[in-house]
Amino acid sequence: MAPSLLILNPSVQKSRGFTLLELMTVIVIIGILSAIGIPAYNGYIADARDKEAQNTLQSIVMMQKGFYTENFYYYTTSIGSDQSTLINTNLFGSAAGPIIATGNFYNFWIKNSSGGATASTFEAVAQMKNDTTKTFTINEKLVKTKTRSGESAILSGW
Repeated sequence: MAPSLLILNPSVQKSRGFTLLELMTVIVIIGILSAIGIPAYNGYIADARDKEAQNTLQSIVMMQKGFYTENFYYYTTSIGSDQSTLINTNLFGSAAGPIIATGNFYNFWIKNSSGGATASTFEAVAQMKNDTTKTFTINEKLVKTKTRSGESAILSGW
């Protein structure tokens, strides 16, 4: 009777692992899902960063209205570089203000668009750090502008 114990049932032997075809099918399905999912995820992340910059600009405008009420001119900074720390300190009254000074994906500044010594009009700007052609602006009249590489400026639309 001992020799019959060594004979294995063929159906048991077949179910011990996966075939190469089954493994390749799973790898192809995972590849297709990741080819679709990763770009979509990156798009969602980029949109969230854009919305954060737009919300920050709207906060700047609201603080500018209060600053103008007290001082009869708008607060401005130098342009072309990140002025987040100055805006937080001088406009929001806190060094830790709403604008993240380190690790932010946008540079923020406030431009004097009136041309005078004190600003009677302004433009708050958020410019993407790794793509300087992508900017969002808003002015004292709440006119919003979006500019992207290869596109003309879009007024009143973010």
